[in-house]
Amino acid sequence: MRHSPDLAFSGNVILKTSNKSKEFWDHWEQFIESAEGRYTKGVIGQYHAIAKHLIGIEKQHQYPITFDSINYTFYERFRKYLLYEADNKNGGIGLSTNTVGKQFKNLKVFLRDCIRKGTIPYRDLSAFKTETEGSCFSILFYTFLRIKPIPTQLKT
Repeated sequence: MRHSPDLAFSGNVILKTSNKSKEFWDHWEQFIESAEGRYTKGVIGQYHAIAKHLIGIEKQHQYPITFDSINYTFYERFRKYLLYEADNKNGGIGLSTNTVGKQFKNLKVFLRDCIRKGTIPYRDLSAFKTETEGSCFSILFYTFLRIKPIPTQLKT
């Protein structure tokens, strides 16, 4: 799907945007198209979800999404946006820590794909943390281990 130079694809929405933003969204569209044959519908749905959130921060904060704008400042702003402003699937505001981590994981997959293809130069993505919350079971289990260590030897 080709667009005029001032339009960019993003999910199922066409945004009026700069050439640099158009370049980002053109590559995003190609990434989704190439992923559709390789990944499950669930994974493709996750890619569409992050596109929705990228559009959200672009619109709400007038923060254009380009390859150049995705840096540590973007990480901090986008993380805050996802945690406190993004619409969640239950109709509320704000995503869980695990969902935010998943958004960054998927964004890093896309950026690494662009790096691998030579679309963008190498960049260190280690600052884009994929945070998770422990499950109740793992928290209780590790708390138990700290309180009452399991003996490693039996006394004779």
